[in-house]
Amino acid sequence: MDLDVDVHLPFLPEVVFGACRDEIVELKRYLRGIRSVEVIRRTEHGAVVENAVEWHAGAGMPAPVRAVLGERFFSWTDYATWDAEALSCAWRSESTVFDGAIHCAARDEFLRDEAGHTLLRLRGFISVDARRLRRLAGPFAIRMSVLLERYVVRKIQSDFVNTVAALTKYLEESG
Repeated sequence: MDLDVDVHLPFLPEVVFGACRDEIVELKRYLRGIRSVEVIRRTEHGAVVENAVEWHAGAGMPAPVRAVLGERFFSWTDYATWDAEALSCAWRSESTVFDGAIHCAARDEFLRDEAGHTLLRLRGFISVDARRLRRLAGPFAIRMSVLLERYVVRKIQSDFVNTVAALTKYLEESG
């Protein structure tokens, strides 16, 4: 299932790109549902930066619910390659939930719009491998995988828009 979102930000693409790549931990305080963000790896090769960022969500979730579902239900790791010359980021997310059945990968492009500001374009895909949904069998697993794909696409697209709103507020406040 495709991921396809375009959003505009009233800042130069280079500024937005740099904030997303280098200031993601500082952005956490603007993301209501996120409990923590940690860059667990970062390597630089000229204009290219590779990083891994560990996310822990569920900040608004009552602790007993998090305890029942487990912390891993609210956690994932993003692996990204940031290219400063192309102003783009190729990334993939890994979650320990659903035994690796969910595969998500995308490319973000930080383009200049007609006003000289940023058009942030997300293009990617999500797939759910029904065979890896071990607790489900046969046709039910296939139906569940389709529902799960739809849910995850909506969730990621919604989170992307919310993250852009948080990023806009962060950039406005940091001048």
